[in-house]
Amino acid sequence: MRAEGLTEALSVSVGCLEDLEFPAPAILHWPNRKHKWLCLEGVPLAEVS
Repeated sequence: MRAEGLTEALSVSVGCLEDLEFPAPAILHWPNRKHKWLCLEGVPLAEVS
């Protein structure tokens, strides 16, 4: 998914991939929208300006 104004960004929804070799997230951009059951310990939060 792409967003207007974020031409360099690409978003992939959780659960859309079947590849177990796909890398883990590097940064969490919207933690307030994350499902409560999803544990992403060690993944840093993006700085919001």
